[in-house]
Amino acid sequence: MKTNKKLISAFRIKRIREQGYFTQTNQEVSDLSIGIRFAYQICATIVFFGVFFASVKILSIVLVAAFLTIVLPNHPFDYIYNLLISRVIKRPKVPRRSKQLKFACGIAFFWVTTVMYLFYSNFMLQGYIFGGAFFAVALLVSTTDICIPSIFYNKLFNQNPD
Repeated sequence: MKTNKKLISAFRIKRIREQGYFTQTNQEVSDLSIGIRFAYQICATIVFFGVFFASVKILSIVLVAAFLTIVLPNHPFDYIYNLLISRVIKRPKVPRRSKQLKFACGIAFFWVTTVMYLFYSNFMLQGYIFGGAFFAVALLVSTTDICIPSIFYNKLFNQNPD
């Protein structure tokens, strides 16, 4: 597949490497950047609506996606990107997701479970606070590539993206 000859910023490359993309060249990271963000953007959007409507049903989509990411090689939305979108926009497919993403999705699984419980139990203020924080973390990675759980993973397990 053709590569995008233009590189993304060094800052973005560093942030994507923190997500576990240590072995790819800068060009490969640049070419993958859209695909890597795709799953995050879909999840952040679903989280937004789930929290906005205090909907356990909507949030359950993120819960299932987080669980499947832990057990499957890729994020569920990566399969949509790889089968459909990457071909249309002529970008490479997203490779298997890293330990960093699986760790992040493990955290997301428990976080969204907590938010769902709070809404289900009618602790609305707490649900909005925890849900809003969850949305903020999801929005951060989907717009800036800064993945806080990946940073923690790398510190905990002495992974160095540089």
